[in-house]
Amino acid sequence: MKTPWHNELNELKFPCRALHDRAFIWPLPAPERFGEEKLIEIPQIYRQYYQNGEGILLSIGPGYWESKGKWNPISDQLKPGIIVLYNKNVPWYTFVEDLEGKKQFVVICGAQDIYGPIGE
Repeated sequence: MKTPWHNELNELKFPCRALHDRAFIWPLPAPERFGEEKLIEIPQIYRQYYQNGEGILLSIGPGYWESKGKWNPISDQLKPGIIVLYNKNVPWYTFVEDLEGKKQFVVICGAQDIYGPIGE
């Protein structure tokens, strides 16, 4: 899946680099339908109450040091460009310019707020 930071060669060129255990995610819109056949429609009023969000991972830090000196690396499964399921209630966000100079909404969260990869 392409983001506004993918160039014509399909390379992800996100200008920000996440530090420690932080991640930048470009959120995808909530689904309008679900189920194998996409037959069940989700009313608009309920879509805003989804606790989990899907988004494209743009950048993730290498890990963090605990206070006792133990290094906690980020999982190898989390790489920029994959679609992840994350906690949508994270309060941090920012706006980052894309390759065309337009401001795009980006979620900033910790690696513990990412539940895992769900696709590419």
